[in-house]
Amino acid sequence: MQHGPLPAKQARSRKSLERLLDAAEEVLKKHGLDGATVPRIAAQAGLSPGSVYRRFPDKDALLRAVVLRYHTRIAEKSRANLGRAELWKGTSLRQKAYIAILSTIAAHQAHAGLLRPLYQLCQRHPDFAFRRRAFQLEMGNFRQVVKLFLEHRDEIHHPDPELAITFGLLLVAFTMREHLMDTGKQRWSDVFPTAVAQFDRELPRMFLRYLGVKDPDAPPEPHPALKRLEEFRASAASGKSAGKMS
Repeated sequence: MQHGPLPAKQARSRKSLERLLDAAEEVLKKHGLDGATVPRIAAQAGLSPGSVYRRFPDKDALLRAVVLRYHTRIAEKSRANLGRAELWKGTSLRQKAYIAILSTIAAHQAHAGLLRPLYQLCQRHPDFAFRRRAFQLEMGNFRQVVKLFLEHRDEIHHPDPELAITFGLLLVAFTMREHLMDTGKQRWSDVFPTAVAQFDRELPRMFLRYLGVKDPDAPPEPHPALKRLEEFRASAASGKSAGKMS
């Protein structure tokens, strides 16, 4: 059985494929995983259901393509940003911690409607190869972030700096993923109603303390990336177009 998109050789066909995947993302945001039906996605894309099935054998193949495209785009964007030495030159460990963690929080809050069904699909899916591919794309980005922090190895007083960075970042990621899910949100709300308001401050402090850095409770020094994050989140909170995080 074919599990991927049929070849899109012409520019028009490629645009049609992108429009279809964009439509699937929008339907996932609005209706969740179970509500993302082929007729609904086709209507969002301005296509007939038959057109969808000519490109994908079933809904599952289409949604898997959405997941892999999303992770590929994030990985490419992260590689571009993490690979630009001029962006990070002179940036302190504390600044990097706040940039990485606040970016994670902002991304989960801004894209919760899409991330929630994408995570659910990966959790539920029986195809190990698909789950592994999605995981590999995520981990490629994760390893680049760990490498960025290891430039400050001498400032980290944990006996195994690489392990500490990895565990610390995983704790942040797992916290945000748990909060993102519907059941997780309810549990957090019941047990710790002010948790979300504390994430910005407490998650970076937790991470820096675990690494054993000096003065983990001190605020970060000003940085252009932190200013952009603040503007992005303020814009999103006000209901205006927040633009893109860089």
